[in-house]
Amino acid sequence: MSIGFALAIVALVATNVEVMFLNDTRMWCYSHRARESGEPYRCCVAAASLGTATLSVGTILGYLVRFGTIGPTGCTYGYRLWDRPFCHAIRTSLFLYVLNIGDSCMRKLLFPMIAATLVFTGCGGAEPVLTPGPAPMSTGGGLDNTGLRSVAVMAVPNVGAGTQATPFVYDFGNVDPIAGKYYLADRTNKSVDIFNTSSLSTPIIQVHGFTGIGATFPTSGPNDVTVIPGSPFVYATDVDNVRVINTSTDQITQSIVTSTSGLRSDADCYDSDDKIVMADNGADTPPFAAYISTATNTVTSKLAFATSAGLEACLYDPGTKNFFINNDGTPANPNGELDVIPAASVVAGAPTVSAQYSEGNCGPAGIALGPNEELVIGCDAPAGDPQITLIMNATTGAILKTITQVGGSDEVAYDARYGRFYTASRDWTSTGISGSGTVTPVLGVIDAQRLVWLGNVPTSINSHSVAADSANGDVFVPIAATATTAGGIEVFRLRS
Repeated sequence: MSIGFALAIVALVATNVEVMFLNDTRMWCYSHRARESGEPYRCCVAAASLGTATLSVGTILGYLVRFGTIGPTGCTYGYRLWDRPFCHAIRTSLFLYVLNIGDSCMRKLLFPMIAATLVFTGCGGAEPVLTPGPAPMSTGGGLDNTGLRSVAVMAVPNVGAGTQATPFVYDFGNVDPIAGKYYLADRTNKSVDIFNTSSLSTPIIQVHGFTGIGATFPTSGPNDVTVIPGSPFVYATDVDNVRVINTSTDQITQSIVTSTSGLRSDADCYDSDDKIVMADNGADTPPFAAYISTATNTVTSKLAFATSAGLEACLYDPGTKNFFINNDGTPANPNGELDVIPAASVVAGAPTVSAQYSEGNCGPAGIALGPNEELVIGCDAPAGDPQITLIMNATTGAILKTITQVGGSDEVAYDARYGRFYTASRDWTSTGISGSGTVTPVLGVIDAQRLVWLGNVPTSINSHSVAADSANGDVFVPIAATATTAGGIEVFRLRS
């Protein structure tokens, strides 16, 4: 029987049909034609957890799995894995390969890709029936490719229902997957809020001592929170300062002066190789970046951007050993450029910009590093321009992909657990043109391996912050209060 099964696989593979995969609890299917063109075939189904679970399927060429019928509006939900009196149990902790035959959503489940054991059994009882849950929220053209569902809204003090007159004002967030903590720069409460990513409840604590809501954004804080992996310290930016929080005591232990202008240190990022935090003062004249040694908590050097219109998010890439920062605009690139600062120049005490890459009409804000030296750039384009998200090559600066299905973004994040980019797209519009149509804030979801947009999940007015937990794949998005619902941190999770 095992020989016949192997021959069946060889015969079907020889027909050059498409391969799909089952990852954790979600199956995504792509046609060969669609994959070649970079667009998903968009058909999906819920399935049993892999891990140590056993997935039973039908007879050798009859393990029919109906995922739905593809029509003009996508998959019709409600189909299930069919029962069969005679079955094979396929056990795997990794992926399953599936072959797609024809243009319907009828599939034949064939064989695990790696490290699988095929167990031939007679099914003593009925096989488990697996049914898809309701389609998750998505604005992806009615085709659900995100797999996300909302699992919790973590409460934040002073942003309960009816508090929209005093809105929930915050900035960037970050996750420490090792410590199991989510941090948010919370201006409403003049604090960095620390949440437990396991309990998903109210903040463990709020670390106060920040400026709060100022007359303008550049006079407000906190603004960003950078985690120092393997240590109890996080660095949070504020007006004129970067403040060091010791999470063992939940106290600010030091305030590092970066400026005396009364304007904020905005975004910051961490060079884990050289133990340096980069923090930008994008509203100063001229804008500049300060480099802080985490060994001494002192500013070791600064870099002025003489012709810059402002500075946005930064990151350190251990692959190229460069800092990258989004520049709002220069005479050469008025609507955005990506500036490269070699870490070696910072260590030498003389930081310099070694390369400047045009971002077109991006209007850059957030930045995140993907799995293969790709940088996702959150764009908020000038009025009248298409809203986009850029994927750039960190080595060459080339634009690898322009995503047109989501934009108007601020913070962006990469989830290493599931290989996805997320965009906090507060200014996304119904027309896809900046400043035109109805503003419809969304969480954009992009496949970081194939650089393909998966879908948009509706969020809340001004939802411009996103962080992903690489330990479990949870996604954290602050949401505003309404007249009837409290604000807080909405947590999204892949459907199970």
